[in-house]
Amino acid sequence: MTRRWKSNKVFMDSIGLLMIDEVHIIGENRGACLEGLVTRCKMRKKFKFDNSDSCAARNMRFIAVSATVPNIEDIATWLDAKMLVFGNEFRPVPLEHIVIGRKPNRKGNQFLFDKNLNYILFDTIKKYSAGLPTLVFCSTRKGCEDAANSILSQMQSEGYDRGFVDSAEERILLRRLCKNVKAKTLRELIPYGIAVHTAGIEVSDRRLAEELFSKGRIQVMCATTTLAQGVNLPAHLVVVKSTKRYIRSEGWIEYSKQDILQMIGRAGRPQFDKTGVAVIMTEDKNVQCYENLLNGHIPLESNLRHNIIDHLNAEIVTGTVENVKDATIWIKSTFLAERITRNPKHYGMNTKKVKDILENIVRKDLQRLIKTELATTTKSGSIRSTQLGRLMAKFYLRYETVESISSIGSRIEVPTLLRLVAQAEEYKQNLRIRMGEKGWLNGCNKGSKKKSTSERYKRIRYPMKGKVKAIEDKIYILTQIALSGEKIENWDLKMDVESIFKVGSRILNCVSEFLLSKSKSFESAKSSLLLRKSFRMKMWFDEKRRQLQQLTNIGPKLCTLLADSNISTLRDLESAGVLRIEDAVNRKPPFGTQLKAKLKYLPLFGVKSYLLPTNNSIEWNLHIEVLQERPNLQSNIHYVHLLVGNQNNIIILHRRFKSSSTGCTFRKTVNRNESVSEAFEINIIYEDIVGYDILESFVHFPESKILSQESDSTRHSSSKHKKTLIQSRLDIPAIPMSNSILRTDDFVDPELSSSSDDSVLPNFMLDKRGSSQLYSNTVRYDQKIHHLNNLEHERATYYQNESASVNERDSLEKLESLDEYIFKTNKQQSNTLHYNHLRYK
Repeated sequence: MTRRWKSNKVFMDSIGLLMIDEVHIIGENRGACLEGLVTRCKMRKKFKFDNSDSCAARNMRFIAVSATVPNIEDIATWLDAKMLVFGNEFRPVPLEHIVIGRKPNRKGNQFLFDKNLNYILFDTIKKYSAGLPTLVFCSTRKGCEDAANSILSQMQSEGYDRGFVDSAEERILLRRLCKNVKAKTLRELIPYGIAVHTAGIEVSDRRLAEELFSKGRIQVMCATTTLAQGVNLPAHLVVVKSTKRYIRSEGWIEYSKQDILQMIGRAGRPQFDKTGVAVIMTEDKNVQCYENLLNGHIPLESNLRHNIIDHLNAEIVTGTVENVKDATIWIKSTFLAERITRNPKHYGMNTKKVKDILENIVRKDLQRLIKTELATTTKSGSIRSTQLGRLMAKFYLRYETVESISSIGSRIEVPTLLRLVAQAEEYKQNLRIRMGEKGWLNGCNKGSKKKSTSERYKRIRYPMKGKVKAIEDKIYILTQIALSGEKIENWDLKMDVESIFKVGSRILNCVSEFLLSKSKSFESAKSSLLLRKSFRMKMWFDEKRRQLQQLTNIGPKLCTLLADSNISTLRDLESAGVLRIEDAVNRKPPFGTQLKAKLKYLPLFGVKSYLLPTNNSIEWNLHIEVLQERPNLQSNIHYVHLLVGNQNNIIILHRRFKSSSTGCTFRKTVNRNESVSEAFEINIIYEDIVGYDILESFVHFPESKILSQESDSTRHSSSKHKKTLIQSRLDIPAIPMSNSILRTDDFVDPELSSSSDDSVLPNFMLDKRGSSQLYSNTVRYDQKIHHLNNLEHERATYYQNESASVNERDSLEKLESLDEYIFKTNKQQSNTLHYNHLRYK
């Protein structure tokens, strides 16, 4: 909202108070966004408002709240606010902190250290829990299961066979409640009063575990850190088992201070407990550090320094920063500047040169933005954002990602573009390669055999060379597996796929808008639109077998049954009969009627295109009619792209429009090519429908080229030249066309088709009617009459030549039949004729 404050000026100007809860997240990776937002609101005070005295935003106030900020005075100075501190005496339940240190093994194996902590969990729970609910926070999902099983194993070895459940009746009740639990480990642990809570467990299972824990039926719950952030489940005792977590790309790293404080903040239940206990297990060398943290001796620091350039670009786009002076004022208004002044050594800076260093950082980042063409300078020295810079701010992308977008070529293909998305900086913080995933990914990449079975992995569409080594390799392969409709059993990988599509859609939105703004990037723009739709619909843009899953209440099983009966695409469903549909899926009426009725919510477009001369001898008017072929279209809104380009990779026309029941017409003036034929490609690309795209081509032969060929024909009689002449006469496309079915209504003008009889048409024009993609080109009578006047001369010249082949004579006979047809329709009415492009071999 604040990045678009000019678009919502009335609303933004009326905001007089900004309340910030959990302000301590400024010290986390995501804290840079909050810091940038608050700084932007502070900067707005310096803007000139229409009614400066009455505008609420002119005197905006801030209220920030947190229970875990030790250096609250720095936050108060940054916000220019009064500081109110409430000590532990105001806490509803006093909290006792305990830090337990353990020596790591000699080799420093952190996995082994984390596992060894499991053996002291039960003793810690017995000592500090007092028989009350306990939360154990673990670094990984596998660690949660290992910790829970270890606690149960230690209890049973000490004679506690029933675990934490006292009575047999309670245990029977727990067994009955967990009967439908899908997670095997959770189902086995609940009857003993123990549970696990991770993102790898089904939502329904997690909800049951939370409910049983809050009611006291479960005494110990082992969970990952997500529980501390998203679910309010306080406990008497909180145990943080290890202060490190594992990230594939970085290895073992310490939890952020805010994460630790959030976890131990769950200790103490205001309604039931008089005191709470928090235990932190860590390496012995870190004991003093965490004792200082718990006593409030470690200050909160800024994380803006890692992506200053991203937020600086956003300020340029919003107009907050218009020159170097504004940029310097902006960075000095951040919490980063406040902390650098107080603790410069933490940021690797010299105390005496803090102000100069901040200004140098801003100047260097401005130069990077200008070099990458995300910003530009005017003659007066002002800084303005470019199209790509605005897209970067609009879609919240990192500088490194946009830098790679700026270098995209004019003819990039789908696999190359997919690889670019996989390398985006946005993925590197949240995704990683887990143990055991490489073998599966490599198998899908090569299509190799599965272990212990004779089956093979289904090979992806665009396999990569070599083996999976980095996170971008995993993203590249996993995305193709998901788009192909392959079933992914692993819950972690399912979550990864959701994250890939969510972030990738933003990246591809930026890519497509950027490429569509460039004139010489037709092929790249088309690839980006198609891949963007694939990410949005979670299937390939040319998917055939799963198209019907786009309809409501059509799942994989029904889709497979229909596909087995050759009803796999939306167009197949259009032409299929109701009884055939019901027989395919073994359903009773009115299933088939109801299924076909769902098509009424999907727009179906056709295209007609033609060129008309203008008063200017070097220009043509390109007319493209997008026709709605479903007149009973319902109210669902779909967005569609019309993209037209030529053989020089130039975007002739691009329009994004809403689906409607009437269709629309687009016009564009194009230069007249006198030397060669002009080939156009017309694309209708739906944003959220797979199966209705139209990819068409037609070739226009300029009149001057035809006239020059006719004058040359009196002097040259070669067979090759005469083939070109016939092709020019008929406006036959020189490029290959995809399987089109010739229809009589593609030739006849709509106003004449009702009065024309099929018997009037030449035999070679009568063909099977079908719902093919139209390849139409229209020629006006006054342009065509000149060619027909010299028909007898050309015919005589052709038959006199003894070298003419049989195919050439057949083509000439077809030309004569077409000429007769033109003259017959000309007698009825002088109008525009619509021709379907014919393929001649």
